[in-house]
Amino acid sequence: MADRFVSTKVEIEGREETKIVELPLFDVPLWDEHAELHHVGARVARVDALEKVTGRARYTADVERPGMLHAAIVRAPIPRGRILRLDLAPALALSGVRAAVAGADARASFGTRVRLFPDEVTYAGQPVAAVCADTAELARAAAAAVVVEYEPLPFAATFDDAVAPNAPPVRPRGGNTAPRTPRVAERGDVERGFAEADVVVERTYRTPVALHTALEPHGAVAEWDGDRLTVWESTQGIFNTRDDLADAFALPRASVRVIKDYMGGGFGAKNGASTNAYLAALLARRAGRPVRCINDREGEQTDAGNRPATVQRVKLGATRDGRLTAIALDADVPLGVSGWQAGPGKFYHEMYSCPNVRTAETFAYVNAGAMASFRAPGHVEGAFGLERAMDVLARALGVDPLELRLRNFAERDEEK
Repeated sequence: MADRFVSTKVEIEGREETKIVELPLFDVPLWDEHAELHHVGARVARVDALEKVTGRARYTADVERPGMLHAAIVRAPIPRGRILRLDLAPALALSGVRAAVAGADARASFGTRVRLFPDEVTYAGQPVAAVCADTAELARAAAAAVVVEYEPLPFAATFDDAVAPNAPPVRPRGGNTAPRTPRVAERGDVERGFAEADVVVERTYRTPVALHTALEPHGAVAEWDGDRLTVWESTQGIFNTRDDLADAFALPRASVRVIKDYMGGGFGAKNGASTNAYLAALLARRAGRPVRCINDREGEQTDAGNRPATVQRVKLGATRDGRLTAIALDADVPLGVSGWQAGPGKFYHEMYSCPNVRTAETFAYVNAGAMASFRAPGHVEGAFGLERAMDVLARALGVDPLELRLRNFAERDEEK
């Protein structure tokens, strides 16, 4: 029976996980040209197409609950600074404004479980307070009425600024470079590989920050029934969102229900509970009524995650007949104020057959919005750098670019 189980590694959004897979005791027959295939290779009708084209599809912004209030977020206009004074009273004095929350409210509710409304601003667009009111227009007016006084502090908005000597701290605690950085991965002997090469090319490539810009922004509607919480959220991960909210509010998972009808784009940035979900739930509990919290477009562009920029210094070596002898990458990645280390290096190890590969990736925190998963994080940037360098190598060798790739086709994952 032990032969039915195998261990394998799977890669999800740039992160590797080890999985145990159960195999059938029988051999599955292979398809040949005579196999009758009813689904593979056939056109598949979208079951949700009619609802979408007729406008019947309901998104989070369409959710209406009895007595529902509307939330607006107060965002910091500076990249780094201390909050000297925050006064919610002018907003609460407006007729129709039902509740407001700021730093002390978040800390009392979440403790250290969720970092929301910190005393120190670390990027422009960071939420510092939120209000809810009878209408969306009134909520925006209330947000504008909140008084916030800042003490601006030196900031580092670029990778070079963040790693420079005597750079200002990007965050209140910890250094400006991510733990265990630079991250180095190597197989073979890269220096020997370049020594054996007939042709060596070197190039530097830069990729910019990319924003998700989903048609539907991040948003949530929250409603409490005693100690039970129901949240409608535009999310790719209803169970991740449920777990995040249950942990944040110290609730059993059975007491949190997350509903997602339709979603107008996610691309990886909607894998768990959003700031909107935490705020909607917090305000709903305080106001005693359901609350809808939807990012406006500015908030979505500045505070919903991004694909971080990269600088990739690429070096390739090959023999005269176009066989790769060495691949080297030295990459800089500014993550924003937080994020996980999804860099371009993995792609350089997997794409082509080469005995000698070395990648070094340095990740730095900068005073800008945090990175988030974004359709193969790191791999897209890596593909750009490596493929452009392969084109340069093809020209140097006088080889057709496609032929160069075919000569170095990887039959297996040579990293393992």
